[in-house]
Amino acid sequence: DDRAYDFIFGADILYYETLHADLWRIFQANLAPGGHLLLADGLRPPGKAMFDIFEAHGWPFEVQMLEIGEGDDQREFGLFDVTRPA
Repeated sequence: DDRAYDFIFGADILYYETLHADLWRIFQANLAPGGHLLLADGLRPPGKAMFDIFEAHGWPFEVQMLEIGEGDDQREFGLFDVTRPA
């Protein structure tokens, strides 16, 4: 796909660090300058490595912490808004 999009959405796609290089290539090729990458992530250690890549390349992000589930099944996750520099 050679199109550039203003928004790309992803959920639970960062937990295999071996896929980060492929994901990074997709984000660079298909997210328009100034576009937003919206990611839901379960805050696992491999996901942090992807956010280190974003920081290293000057792609700022904001996170909103949310909870899902109830009682003993409740867990926290982050909703990340990553912006590709214009």
